[in-house]
Amino acid sequence: MAIAASYAAKAFGIKTGTLVRDARQMCPDVIAVQANHRRYTEYHERILKAVDTCLPVEKVCSIDEMACRLMGTERQMPVARELEFKLKRALRDQVGECLTCSIGIAPNVFLGKVASDMQKPDGLVVITAADLPEILLGLELQEIYGIGTRMEQRLHRAGILTVAELWNATPLRLRRVWGGINGVLFHQMLHGVDIQRRPRAFRKASAISMCWSRTCAPKRARMILRSICSPRRPSGSGAAITIAAG
Repeated sequence: MAIAASYAAKAFGIKTGTLVRDARQMCPDVIAVQANHRRYTEYHERILKAVDTCLPVEKVCSIDEMACRLMGTERQMPVARELEFKLKRALRDQVGECLTCSIGIAPNVFLGKVASDMQKPDGLVVITAADLPEILLGLELQEIYGIGTRMEQRLHRAGILTVAELWNATPLRLRRVWGGINGVLFHQMLHGVDIQRRPRAFRKASAISMCWSRTCAPKRARMILRSICSPRRPSGSGAAITIAAG
């Protein structure tokens, strides 16, 4: 089974979860590369270090995605865009020319993730409060972060078929669709509210991220301890910048 696909492979319909035999039927010339988790972890650490030379990494979302917080003058668009180009240069110089990244700037990490997915590869998208909801209305439901096939089906059953209808849905309606408070939180994040994690939840997420492999645990632990012990940026107002490989 494919755990990832290049853009060239995606053009043939190959994606994460595609069986190798099916991939060969879609593209007879496809080349299957054996996974190398130790090398992935090594590059993950290099990416973190490169990004940290430009901005403190606030949240590691996955092995190839992270979020940073923009504060003060960094929130001014000319400064924010210069930081984006600085991040791209740092990744190119410190990790490798073949690795590109897509960057999204938005009022919160949720919309930053949506923005980073809107222009790939090597994209750079900014979503401001003034852009909402128009910039989202051309997207499909599954292009909104957190909505997969099953959630889309639940939204359809609730009569929500488009992003416009999702935007206009009340918090109570989304609470019913999600079956709990997560629907209300989703509504707030979609509308640009910057919801801060509680410290305990952040520590739990950090602990989970240390469990990718035994070989990287000590190095990763030291990085997390440095981030916890060093002076932290104040939480509250601030734009988020999300960086994803691709």
